[in-house]
Amino acid sequence: MRRNPTVLIALVAIGLTWIFLGSAQASTFVMMDNDQLLETSDVVVVGTVTAIESGEGSAGGIQTYVHVQPSRVIKGDVGTEPFIIREPGGTFGERREWIYGAPEFWVGERDLLFLSRNADGTLQTNGLSMGKFTLSVDSSGHSTALRDFGYGASVFDPSSGQIQDTQPETQAFVPLLSRLRTLAQAQGGEARRAALVLHPQELDTTPTEVHESFTFLGTPSRWFEPDSGLAVPYYIDSTGDSKLGFDSSRAAIDAALAAWTNVPTSSLILSDGGTTSPGPFGQCNINRIVFNDPNNEITNPSGCSGVLAMGGYCTTGQTTVVNGTTFYRIVIGKVTFNDGWNNCSGWNQCNVAEVATHEIGHTIGLGHSADGAATMRASAHFDGRCAGLATDDVNAVNFIYPGNGVPPPTNTPGSPPPTNTPGSPPPTNTPGGPPPTNTPGGPPPTNTPPPPPTNTPPPTSTFTPTPTFTRPPIHDSVIAPIKPLNVTIANGRTSATAKVSVKVTNADILPSAETPGHTTKLVASDGSCPAGTIVGLPDFDFIDPGDQDTVQLAGGKARSATVTLNIDSAAFAGLHQQTPMRCTLLFGTVITQPVGSLDPTSGNSGALLELNVVDRNTSATVTQPVLKSVAPVKIQIPRGRTSVTKKVTLRLGTDANGKSLNQTGTLAVSDTSCPTNVVTASSPIPGAAGSSASKVTVVLTINSSAFATAHNKCPARCNATLAASGAGVDPQNANSVSRLVIDVIDKNDF
Repeated sequence: MRRNPTVLIALVAIGLTWIFLGSAQASTFVMMDNDQLLETSDVVVVGTVTAIESGEGSAGGIQTYVHVQPSRVIKGDVGTEPFIIREPGGTFGERREWIYGAPEFWVGERDLLFLSRNADGTLQTNGLSMGKFTLSVDSSGHSTALRDFGYGASVFDPSSGQIQDTQPETQAFVPLLSRLRTLAQAQGGEARRAALVLHPQELDTTPTEVHESFTFLGTPSRWFEPDSGLAVPYYIDSTGDSKLGFDSSRAAIDAALAAWTNVPTSSLILSDGGTTSPGPFGQCNINRIVFNDPNNEITNPSGCSGVLAMGGYCTTGQTTVVNGTTFYRIVIGKVTFNDGWNNCSGWNQCNVAEVATHEIGHTIGLGHSADGAATMRASAHFDGRCAGLATDDVNAVNFIYPGNGVPPPTNTPGSPPPTNTPGSPPPTNTPGGPPPTNTPGGPPPTNTPPPPPTNTPPPTSTFTPTPTFTRPPIHDSVIAPIKPLNVTIANGRTSATAKVSVKVTNADILPSAETPGHTTKLVASDGSCPAGTIVGLPDFDFIDPGDQDTVQLAGGKARSATVTLNIDSAAFAGLHQQTPMRCTLLFGTVITQPVGSLDPTSGNSGALLELNVVDRNTSATVTQPVLKSVAPVKIQIPRGRTSVTKKVTLRLGTDANGKSLNQTGTLAVSDTSCPTNVVTASSPIPGAAGSSASKVTVVLTINSSAFATAHNKCPARCNATLAASGAGVDPQNANSVSRLVIDVIDKNDF
């Protein structure tokens, strides 16, 4: 494709969002609550990011394409196949474009996504980072939904009326998911405005680069024209704001340009370069200020809350040093105002002028100010200042654009400049005077260009351009849960041998069973057991000589591999002739063909086996209470049911079978990957003196809203640690702990 001879790096400043209140106060992000997010979204899904790629648009803008494998569809008709969302900005070659407040993505993460439809039917997150939650498990083992607004974003707290820098926001995932499902069902079948486009058509012909992440990278930038006394012209959308009309809209923009120009100790000169037709924000071809979001690039507001405008700039790789700071050269500045604000009480010429001053401040290289009085504070004051600047704003522009102490010509809006014909290049800047001497115009301001955030993820990898992008193959292999194994080393023997059967299933059955199938390798490791417990490799084929640890299975088919264990008496220090030592073996699958395959439900591609070893040769006389290893549990939620309850009985005794205990104890549930309140246990454990073991009932509460299953071959899996304590129980000994594995099939999901 055609390449620009100039290497560009594009950085886009934050899209501002506001809400109009009785006091006319506003903020950067005025959050839509979860109900509003659901209502204004066309699609809401839980899914896994399987790939990220970026490409260059026809007018120089950059788009990033995030591939998602859905596991649960809450709203919208996207089916079960992978689909692609398109986000503005990204990295392509040496060019960069970013919107502060945009969501960040990493390959392999699991997300809750609120998606809105673009004009062409493609999908993107609703309200920038407002529409993206990353799913994980907290230190207590509870499932969480984390929303991070990213660097440069601020939020308005309606309860306190304060503007605050955003912090990561965490919600409990299970109740959130349950409420969203209930609301989505209540909304019923909503008529779609247009067909969804789940694979952007331009990807078929546009060269792209593959990335591991879509994250913020920031660098200080400024215009170089003021160093030579040149003005920077901005071209104004000839349609004007739909409520204010063109004349009032232009007057607001001219006042904003004049505010930055009329700082007497700065060399910056901004001018009204004429009118232009509205164009997309995602272009780097002309300085422009566009109204009414003509290309539907910003999610429409809801109840006077949402995204108000986006302002930013494009830069080249050329640099200069000013006041000890290295700046990249800005070559394009751009602002796009959203539509849908006509019925909001604060939408008038004065307030639009204030917002325009803020957004144009971004286009000249300014970040947000920590000074609450500054126009570059991440909030709208709407206090009648219109296009006014505060002291911190003046210090900022002096720092980036130091002047020679001679005031520049006053930029007073007057007769309109010539109209810029769409498609023609901007007028050539001519010097407005001799180059100023660049001396500091004041102390460094608090809103100097933003440095890279301190909490960024690890640096992105070096990207290799590819002529076309191939999505990584998606294949699903499942290991069946494995029951605990008890092994006894007989008296007079130094070791024992055991064999374990591990079942692997090809779960690729949708939309039809995969043929001839993918190849899966079974990996077995000693885990917490002594080294050498596992002998050789797993073997799927007992007929052919040697260990065959890979198998090709068609969709829906399964095969078991045999794993050989060697239990060495010297490696397992026996506590008593009836008291076992416990360790855990680990098993996992790797899809080897097709190469590079990604498992969309990796939680069920691994399994553990609790191994209990009793050595009859030990002379130890110490007896200890032992928590009997608990077997895996399989639960099915029938179609039409919202939850299922199951009881599991555990035993606490003095041998592997949990017999003979005359003491009481307690049972704690911890380190769980299950949703909150799935596993609960009564406490204390009643002691049964003499002959019988103590028993305790563990209650499993399985809610449909907390588990997602694609079909009956692909269970949702979680596990929890059950730990016994009490008189005589050694908490440091592994036999006081057992791992409960739970597999769930929800018939409501398919």
